[in-house]
Amino acid sequence: MILPARAKTFSGSSKTAYSRSVTSQAATSQSVCPIFLHRPTFDARPIALQDEMRAAVRDAVALQRRLHIQEEEDAMIAIRNADGEIVELTPEQQQSFVTAVTPSYGEARGRYGQALLSLVNL
Repeated sequence: MILPARAKTFSGSSKTAYSRSVTSQAATSQSVCPIFLHRPTFDARPIALQDEMRAAVRDAVALQRRLHIQEEEDAMIAIRNADGEIVELTPEQQQSFVTAVTPSYGEARGRYGQALLSLVNL
């Protein structure tokens, strides 16, 4: 497990579990790291602990972003080492692609239920 420099543990508090939960997700390079807190419980903690928890979250998010960037760079190296090609689109090419696939969204809406489509933000 990789802990951000600021992540500290406090005996007898929920901070230990909180830090471990956030940082273990960050260490696995997952792209989403939801953080849920019970507001009344969080607000009841000492201000110093609240500040440290907020800082630990900021540090964990920054770490996760760095890990994601490194993972992307490593993947590109592996693709190139396997004689693969990475095609980077210009903004115009990307817009052409978006325009070309946009009708498929309408087709998906006609074929699948909203509950399923909401899972992919459609």
